[in-house]
Amino acid sequence: IPDNGAAANMTLFSLGGFYMRKADADNAIACFKSALPYMEKAGDCDKLLIVYSSLGMAYCQKSDFKNALEYHEKADALVNRGYSNVASQMIYPLMSMEYRLQKNREKSETYFRKALRDIGNSDAYQFSLSAAWALAGSELDGDLSRVKEAVSAGVKAAERARADLSTAKTGVMAKSLPLYYAGVDIEARLGNAGRAFEYSEALRSRGFLDQMGQEAALHLSGVTDIERQKMRTLLARIEELRSDLERLNALPAAQRDAKSVTQSGAELHAAETELKSLDEKLSSRIPRYAMLRNPRPAGIADAQSWIRADQVILEYVLWDPSLEEIIVNTDGRQNAAALTMKPDLRSYCLVISKTGSVAVPLDGKFGYQSSIEELRAGVCNLREPSTFEKPRNELYDRLIAPVLKHIPDKTVSVLIVPDGSLSFIPFDTLRADAASPEFGSRYMLSFSPSVSVSMLSSARTVQNSASALTMGSAWYDPEKSATARGKRGYSRSVRGESDQDGSAPLSALQLSLLQKRARQVGAGVYFSEQNFRWNDLPGTGKEIAALKAEVFRSAEPAVYTGEHASEANLKKMSAEGDLKKFPFIHLACHGYFDGQVPEMSSVVFSEVSGQLKGDAEDGYLTVPETAVLDLNSRMVSLSACETGLSSTRRGDGMVGLARAFLVAGTQSVGVSLWSVDDEATSEFM
Repeated sequence: IPDNGAAANMTLFSLGGFYMRKADADNAIACFKSALPYMEKAGDCDKLLIVYSSLGMAYCQKSDFKNALEYHEKADALVNRGYSNVASQMIYPLMSMEYRLQKNREKSETYFRKALRDIGNSDAYQFSLSAAWALAGSELDGDLSRVKEAVSAGVKAAERARADLSTAKTGVMAKSLPLYYAGVDIEARLGNAGRAFEYSEALRSRGFLDQMGQEAALHLSGVTDIERQKMRTLLARIEELRSDLERLNALPAAQRDAKSVTQSGAELHAAETELKSLDEKLSSRIPRYAMLRNPRPAGIADAQSWIRADQVILEYVLWDPSLEEIIVNTDGRQNAAALTMKPDLRSYCLVISKTGSVAVPLDGKFGYQSSIEELRAGVCNLREPSTFEKPRNELYDRLIAPVLKHIPDKTVSVLIVPDGSLSFIPFDTLRADAASPEFGSRYMLSFSPSVSVSMLSSARTVQNSASALTMGSAWYDPEKSATARGKRGYSRSVRGESDQDGSAPLSALQLSLLQKRARQVGAGVYFSEQNFRWNDLPGTGKEIAALKAEVFRSAEPAVYTGEHASEANLKKMSAEGDLKKFPFIHLACHGYFDGQVPEMSSVVFSEVSGQLKGDAEDGYLTVPETAVLDLNSRMVSLSACETGLSSTRRGDGMVGLARAFLVAGTQSVGVSLWSVDDEATSEFM
């Protein structure tokens, strides 16, 4: 490669970045050093800043902190001369650690403060989150109070991003979730179980917000068409102005037009101010808009005031290391500093009683996923209980046994708030061994996606009547005519091989692309592209008839079957105020919990058959659509739900759909953890 070849040297630089993402520091350093002489000779300080920063990070990957500091100091010198870019803020977390390892506490503190300053001031939220993650990781073996500051700064950046409506499309809230897990961990290590609980509740609400998106709140009744259009116009304008500023700031300093930067900045500030004002106006006028846009997580005092004296909350916080890939990836690129200095987090069960709270450490090295899948396979395949004794004993030992001594003697009921794949465990069946009682025989168990949501839903006043809405026997099979329907349905499950069933986990980039595609095309196209097809469920017709005759006979229920069991009819009842008249809603329809694109988790209606003419709905009532229904019910029952095998790796799909019904206005939701025989379910329900 010619020494003066600019293109060749940029290729070397790009290749160095590739090697860093592969954690091949030696080849990364070789590439960067080969490109460095040309860049130094050319005097391109903007590119030099990136090369010096990257070399320092590559040496960090090798744990060669002396050489890392040498190049980071060169990068810092350029920053002090006025050169900067978004990625340059990543050097300060590393310099703080490098000086600390050299026992230069004063300079370590200086760069720690610089890193906090950049995290607090930047509106490049994704880099701010990565920088906070790296800063926390760089300090975890040192001063825990500094880790706490780093995590707090990252969470504040996430909250600024959440309040900034224009970030709704970026998935920035999903990227922030590891910082909330870090908040739980550091507070638990410091003995602050109450504060750890508050981080845990915030974690659950922020994850749900990422599923919802801004559009869901705009579809609430009470938001006018003019306000809706104004919001969308402002969001588009802000996105355009931010792109302009990023493009201008990416130019070399000599080519940057200061006047254009100032003008775009002023226009951006004006648009953001107008957007914030409109958001606050809607929040004050429409309480449910505020609930979707800015839910307030419960504090420890709130939770202890709410629970009964004979009740205990077990709130699980199960750290999943695969989530690191979310925060270290920025716009499809891995952030080397965040990848190098990632924190090693712990898992906990937060035990909350009327008079106390404690964070109980869990076994973070245990293979929860494989044990859960083994247990589910045993139950779903109707095997003898002895064949799945091992996984339920293992899960009991890891999840229940460590917390038993913290449950007061007079406890009668336990509210379980699961996390991740724990959402798919039948906790009541867990036991220490074959001779021991099941956990569900010792306490009355209930489950919640979060204490905050349960508190809100329990505070609602529901009319005391037995009236009900029942929907079932929907049309699903596109190949059947109306007269050909009604034969026995075997399994309340998806028909055919969906691309999710049994698939290997997707990489962060693949998952990001799948989620982006789903949001662009909507649920109907998404499920079709994933090769989902649905069985008819004639047993649900018998189920509804039995409920009408035996359960709701004192009050004639509203019954929708066949082509009338449609998404369009449910939304029509909601829009006209009829849906909130039913204290009981029974949806004997297919439901699917999607772990890969959680907001696509849906209750499935007759439109999917393709035989409902003139119906504009796609038949998939998704999480965002569910949350804006107008309910006021004691219970919503979903009697035909299932989960793809890959979805058990995260519980976001099930938790999101259940939470959406609670937000929409029901006090409780009944869901099944797996697909079952159609006629057996009819009899059971």
